[in-house]
Amino acid sequence: MRLVHDVGMELRQLRSFVVVAEELNVGRAATRLHLTQPSLSRQIAALEHDLGVELFARIKRRFVLTAAGETFLADAKDLLRRSDEAVRTAQRTQRGELGTLRLRFVQSATFEVLPRLLGAFRQAYPEVVLDLEASTTLRQTQALHDGRIDVGLLRPNTPAP
Repeated sequence: MRLVHDVGMELRQLRSFVVVAEELNVGRAATRLHLTQPSLSRQIAALEHDLGVELFARIKRRFVLTAAGETFLADAKDLLRRSDEAVRTAQRTQRGELGTLRLRFVQSATFEVLPRLLGAFRQAYPEVVLDLEASTTLRQTQALHDGRIDVGLLRPNTPAP
C-alpha cells in the first residue's frame, strides 16, 4: 500500500484532474488548459499511477469519475483553493497588508503624533497587528539597528541613519 508522503503529486496535476473531471472530456479539458490532448492524458495517467487508484473509468472514449475520483475531486478542489489562498496571503503580507508592525515610540508622541498616525494606519491596513510599546530614543535606535522593531518614533539627539 502506498503512503501519502510517497505521492509525487503536483498542483499542475491537480488542476488538470479537476478540469478533466469538470469536462469529462480530455479534448475540451486540454483546450481549457492550453495543453495537447496526449500531454493531458499522460498527466492524468501519471497522477493515477502516483496515487495508486483509478480516478476515471474510460468508457467508449468518455471519461466517468470513479468513486475514488469523486472523493478525490472534492479534496483536490479544496487543496487548490487553499493553495491559491496561501499565495494571496503571502502576496498581501509582502505588500504589508497583513502581519505585525513592531512600533516603538517616545512618551511625548502619545499626545498628538501617535494617535493621528495610528488612525490613518488602521484605516489603510486594518488587518495588520500593531505591536506598540513606549521606549526611549536610545533603546529604539538600537532596536531599529538590530532589526527587533520596524518603526521608531523618537527624538534623535544625534544624526542617525
